[in-house]
Amino acid sequence: MLRNLGKRRIRMSEIENTNSLCNEQEKEEENFINDTMATLPAIALRGLTILPGIVAHFDVSREKSIKAVEASVNGNQEIFLITQRDVEVEQPKLDDLYEIGIVAQIKQVIKMPNNIVRILAEGKDRARIFGFTECEEY
Repeated sequence: MLRNLGKRRIRMSEIENTNSLCNEQEKEEENFINDTMATLPAIALRGLTILPGIVAHFDVSREKSIKAVEASVNGNQEIFLITQRDVEVEQPKLDDLYEIGIVAQIKQVIKMPNNIVRILAEGKDRARIFGFTECEEY
């Protein structure tokens, strides 16, 4: 599950006592976050981070990642891209990934030799991962 962090509003109350500005802000600050929850196919990226508004291409070779791309292309073209902490881990678990990733729109998919798929994607919104929903395919 993902929580969209793209829109965030913070309301701070006016504080008269400037000496205790930080303490008062911590007590009275209210965060309103657009809590859009979604379940999307996900890919763990090795050594690459994509930001909102960035168009990037990258190669995918893990079987689960290829199936996640296929599921995304057959759906609404959205995919969750999250960076691995250690590029050497072949089958990353939740603890092997950073908490914040990007919801991206797949623009193009090219099948390359040796079971490699090249993806062109555009980063849309930052999102936080809350967990994996295991699918049989990916």
